[in-house]
Amino acid sequence: MSSEMTEKYELVFLNFYADWCRFSQILAPVFEESYTKVLEEFPEPGRVLFGKVDCEHETTLGTRFHISKYPTLKLLMNGKTMKREFRGQRSTDAIVQHIRDLLKDPIKHIENFDEFNKIDETKGSLIAYSSALPNTIQDYNIYRKVAIDLRDDCSFYWVTGDPSHSHLTDGKSLSVLFKPSRTKPNVNDLSYPGVLQSYDELSTWATDKCIPLVREITFDALYCV
Repeated sequence: MSSEMTEKYELVFLNFYADWCRFSQILAPVFEESYTKVLEEFPEPGRVLFGKVDCEHETTLGTRFHISKYPTLKLLMNGKTMKREFRGQRSTDAIVQHIRDLLKDPIKHIENFDEFNKIDETKGSLIAYSSALPNTIQDYNIYRKVAIDLRDDCSFYWVTGDPSHSHLTDGKSLSVLFKPSRTKPNVNDLSYPGVLQSYDELSTWATDKCIPLVREITFDALYCV
C-alpha cells in the first residue's frame, strides 16, 4: 500500500493480521462488517478506506508500521499515521462509532467570549482566539491538523470575537492558549509562544502539553506476539 494511495483518503483504517493468530481470526468478520456499515454511512469518494495486511507475506508493510503483535489496527488521517492505534472494543458498533468520531471536525466552535463556560475542563484544552471567521484564516488549517493528531488527548476550541474583550488574548488578533484539566489545580494556563504558520512548531508544543509523561495501563485487548 503506497503513500500515494493513503493520501487520497481522509481516513484509512488498516488491519494488520496473521492467519495463525486466533485473535486475528475472531476480528476478521467484525472488520468486514464494520467496513460495510461505514461505507453505507460515508459513501463519498476519498472519504474512508479499509485495508487488510497479511503480515506473514507483507513483511515490508509490517516493518514500516512497526507491527509487533496481531491484530493491530492502525489509523491514518490525510495520509499521516495517527499517534494512537485503535485499541477499543473489537465489535462492529465500537469500530463504526470510532470512525464516525474521527470524521467529525475535532474543533468545537464558540462564537463569542460570553460562551467561554462551554469549554470542557475534564481534560486539557487548546483554545484558539480569533477576531475573524475561521474559514478566512490560513492558520485554521494548521490548527485543525494538530487537532486531528491530538484529538484523543486534548479538546480543541476556536473562539471568535473581539479579542480586546478578553485578557486571554493579550490584545492579539489570533492566539492559542493551553488550559490544563481542572484535575491539575496547580498548573497555570499557558500561551503558545511560537509561530502559528508552522505546523511542526505548534504540533511539538501542543503534544508536550496534551500528552502526559505517564499513562494509565489497561488491558482491554488481547494480542499475539
